[in-house]
Amino acid sequence: MDKIRIILSALAARAPGSASGATATARADLESRLRRLFADSPRATRALEDYLEDPDTYERPLAKSLLDSRVDRDESILAAASALLDLDAPSESAVLQQVAERERLRTGDRFTRAAQDTSEAKALDTEASRQRMERLWEEERQRLAQVAEQQARRRRQERQLLLGALLVALVIIAVFMAIALASAPG
Repeated sequence: MDKIRIILSALAARAPGSASGATATARADLESRLRRLFADSPRATRALEDYLEDPDTYERPLAKSLLDSRVDRDESILAAASALLDLDAPSESAVLQQVAERERLRTGDRFTRAAQDTSEAKALDTEASRQRMERLWEEERQRLAQVAEQQARRRRQERQLLLGALLVALVIIAVFMAIALASAPG
């Protein structure tokens, strides 16, 4: 087990309220040493606090902070973590059950998050599709209104041309009749 994993395991071994006197003292010693190590890094201190409240969620941020602070070179912290693990060493089967339970929760959470993300994405996609369809229908209505207006304008123009042609034809007929009457003997 690497040095960072030893520290993480020691911190996550048992909740502080349920620890015996020696275990509580060893835990407090380890936490105190880590707080001193992180004294110049509020981010690392926050990662430690978050990990103490929820080890499953904040394991990676604390592991990164431990790596960045080069905790593997601090033998006193490693000794405090090992001492805490020795005091709080559960049976091998209990460790295996704890690891299996953590993995089950992580996997379950991952699938739950994936299902929620998929559901949210589908809802967003459905809403976007609905809005797109509404926009397309509105554009189609506007296009149909423009086509109807153009057709009505064309019909008016055709009627005007027809009336104009009839008037010209009547004028021509009237002129021919006038010429025919004027040239008739008589």
